[in-house]
Amino acid sequence: MPRVIAFDTETELIARGRQVPPIVVLSFAELDMSVPRGQPPVLKSKGLISRQDYLAWLLPLFDDPDVILIGASTAFDVLVTSALWPNPDPDAPAYNEQVLGRWCRAYDQNRVTDVLTRQKLLDLAAGCYRREQLPTGHWLHHKYNLEAVAWRLCRMRLNKGGTGKKISTALTPEEQDELAANDSGADAVRDSWRLRYSELKDVPIELWPKEAQEYALDDAVATAFTWWEQESGRPTAVTPAAITPATADGINIGSGSTDANGLGAALSNMTELACRKGTLTRSYPVEYSGII
Repeated sequence: MPRVIAFDTETELIARGRQVPPIVVLSFAELDMSVPRGQPPVLKSKGLISRQDYLAWLLPLFDDPDVILIGASTAFDVLVTSALWPNPDPDAPAYNEQVLGRWCRAYDQNRVTDVLTRQKLLDLAAGCYRREQLPTGHWLHHKYNLEAVAWRLCRMRLNKGGTGKKISTALTPEEQDELAANDSGADAVRDSWRLRYSELKDVPIELWPKEAQEYALDDAVATAFTWWEQESGRPTAVTPAAITPATADGINIGSGSTDANGLGAALSNMTELACRKGTLTRSYPVEYSGII
């Protein structure tokens, strides 16, 4: 059974010439994979790891083939956890090649993923990338930051400096009322730590303000829960023999497809959205690997 671990980092501030800032803390949340798909997610563990100790926690995970590491804007956190400080090169970031190389091997083994990229791909496949039309004719506009995706999939509210109303999609009137009622000072206090973790870099984590600890942990938990909801919405794997096309006039849209004199190679699922909008008068079902 795989071990699925979401992680995130809080850093000192990005500055000119310092696009990869020093890490202050790493947060993690491990999912309980014994819970059946479709059930609410359960965490086996979660926690915060100091900048002095995070490599001792991270490096053994690279050697475990059952570990899947999940992030949000994962590439940034990969560089943060690989950076050398103090930086021996004042003109550019410097990296611990042993750490960065192990990240690259984990990528090659398909053991690293990003929930924000995943959601873009899922929406592209569903024909609702960036916006989606409701049966009422209204449009939902989707954003692809952790705050927006966690609310959309998990109804988990993160405070990144905006309000839930601005980043939410398909809110019911009751949810709108709840968000308005919960726009409290507590969120403002928690958000106030977003750009202040450098103040805590030399302070033991157990002595941090509660709000600073919660802000860091919430990102890892939201990433874990978002991945779970993305997986729960995916169809279970089937063998090729069990695949029965739902329609007979599908077009293969692989990049090398010659269907319809090459039209198939140029089409994507966005044609279905265009058909629903009335831009195209004909539907073009898409077939890929035998699935329509």
